[in-house]
Parts: sequence; C-alpha cells; structure tokens
Amino acid sequence: MPRLNGPLDVHFINRTFFPSDNPSKINTGRCFLWAYIAFRLYKGVELWTHEAHAFVKYRGKFYDSQRPHGEEDWRDLPATNFGQGCGCSRCGRPAKQMSPKLFKTYNQWGRLAKRYNVVWKDVRALVQKVVESKT
Repeated sequence: MPRLNGPLDVHFINRTFFPSDNPSKINTGRCFLWAYIAFRLYKGVELWTHEAHAFVKYRGKFYDSQRPHGEEDWRDLPATNFGQGCGCSRCGRPAKQMSPKLFKTYNQWGRLAKRYNVVWKDVRALVQKVVESKT
C-alpha cells in the first residue's frame, strides 16, 4: 500500500480524520485509531503501545494527536500519564513496538475497536484515498 513520504504531520492527521475533535479528546479513547492511521499514512512510522495509550514513533521521536513536534521519550506524552498510565502493574511496564496485526487484536485496542465500530479494512481504504489524493 502506498504511503506519504512525510514528514509526519500531526495537524494534518487530526484535521483530516478527526475534524470535529480536539487533540486531547482523540487521545481519550481513540488514540489507537489515530496511531493506526498515522502508521498507514506515512512511510517509516512504527506503531507503539503502552497499556494506557497507543502512539507512533517516527525518526526517533514519539508522536500522538497532542504532540505535533514529537517527544524524545514516550513518557513525555501526556496521555501515558507521563509513563504511569492508570498506576496498575500492567501500566508500569515499558512501552513497546507492535506489528499492525498484533496491534489490531491486542486486548486493549481490539476492545476499543469494537466499541467504536472500527472496521480495519475500511480505515485502510480511507487512508488509501487520502494518500491517492495527495500524490
């Protein structure tokens, strides 16, 4: 699937795919969708997850809907509660990179995808239309 060359444009993703939401609202429940869209939209983007938050890594920095300039350390993303998550033992684990296949079925993001009626192939098709319109 073709992708944009970048650089990763957080404002473009927010404006194009979440036009009526402010960035902090995106990070409250739909961060997984934002991360997957960023991954599918731009070359060189990696999917990452912390139990409390999904985000991406691009050219050595971590990004989410609230951090357009990225952060050197994923713990500096406010939606991770600065690395603490909810405070449970699972949230105490470090963030990790995930394959798209595992990401889509991962317990946290799989449940939220069902809750928000996300159909992954439809998301891919929507991203593909955006890529085609930009190239």
